[in-house]
Amino acid sequence: MGALLFKDHISHLRAIRRAALRAADPAQAVERHLRLSRSALHAGPHRIPLEPSARIWLVGLGKAAPAMSAAAAEILGGRLSAGVVTVPKHGTQAPSDPLLRHEGRAEAASMSRSRTQGEREAASGPAPPGVQFIQSEHPTPGPGSLRAAHAAATMLAQARDGDLLLALISGGGSALIELPLPGVRLSDLQALTRQLLASGAAIGEINRVRRALSQIKAGGLARLAAARSNCISWELRSISWLSRSTIGSVLPSRKRHRSAIIAR
Repeated sequence: MGALLFKDHISHLRAIRRAALRAADPAQAVERHLRLSRSALHAGPHRIPLEPSARIWLVGLGKAAPAMSAAAAEILGGRLSAGVVTVPKHGTQAPSDPLLRHEGRAEAASMSRSRTQGEREAASGPAPPGVQFIQSEHPTPGPGSLRAAHAAATMLAQARDGDLLLALISGGGSALIELPLPGVRLSDLQALTRQLLASGAAIGEINRVRRALSQIKAGGLARLAAARSNCISWELRSISWLSRSTIGSVLPSRKRHRSAIIAR
């Protein structure tokens, strides 16, 4: 191996990024942990029994949802009844590649453009059979976010006793799907989100406010189907498996905390 030269740092960073992306590939993560047998769905260390008549419903949220959902649909095959998956709408989030802040700016910019083109091709590819891809906005929710929520609610209204909801969640889901409380307009939610993002509030604080104004957060998605079906959720961030009861009560909001965040 030759001497390492500082001028090669962009190519080194590129190799490191490629290796990191391969290690965290969302589709491969699903393939490693999700398995279907004749009588059960095996999700990580958990075995969820399935009756022969049980149907599986899929909801994918977040920026990695298309890849995760495509892998899950391949595994589930004919047992998958339908799915709703958010796809990030291009042009709603400014690129922020740290490589652009280093020397070799032209090469780094070319890398960023290539990656964006690859993401466009992946997002515009065909959805798996029975799965609906819905383009929605990030980091500020938009009309697509509402369409995704309404589509998920309509789909889950068909759930019946013994069915299973599989929710695949990754970063960005808080904005990509939204169903505000009655009386909360999308324009109000957008204005508040922009103010919170500009305020320097931590993401946990921002999400606490978001949950307080949403019908679908803080377990709301699971509640849409919980009366009729079992629910299991997989967070790509930590590969954490949540029981049905945990999903329904994740991080309940507290009014005094919300008021303090907004006032600050």
